[in-house]
Amino acid sequence: MTGSVEGEGIATTALLLAAAARRAGARALVSDANLRHPRLLRLLPGGARGLAALLDDPSGPAAQIVTDTPTGLAFLPAPRPAGPTRDLLTRDRFAALVAALRADFARVVIAAPPTLAQVDSAAVTRAADATLS
Repeated sequence: MTGSVEGEGIATTALLLAAAARRAGARALVSDANLRHPRLLRLLPGGARGLAALLDDPSGPAAQIVTDTPTGLAFLPAPRPAGPTRDLLTRDRFAALVAALRADFARVVIAAPPTLAQVDSAAVTRAADATLS
C-alpha cells in the first residue's frame, strides 16, 4: 500500500486489508515500511525492534514479529531507527525479507512510504507482488 503524501490513510488501509485476510482464515502479516514516519505502532502493539533492526541484522524475521493475540494478525513494526534510513530499504535484504515472509504468510501487506515524499517507496514497491495506491 502506498499513497502520494502523508496522511492519506496508508497504514490504516494496510492494517484493514491484512485484518480482513486474517478474518477470512489466511495467515496474514502487516508491516510498516515507512521508516521515517511509522504509523502502525499507533494502531497495534509494538515490542519488537522491528523492520530496521531486521534489515541491519537479518537473524530471522520470527524474532521481530509481534502477534496481536485477539485477532491472530502478525505485525512487523517499524520503530524509527536511530540512524539514516535512506539505504535500509534499497538493499537486497528488503527483497529477501519479503520473499521469506511470503514463505510463512499467505498475505503480506506492507504500508509503504508515500511516493511523492520519499524515495524509499520505490524500493518497497519493487519487492511487492502488487501495489495499491
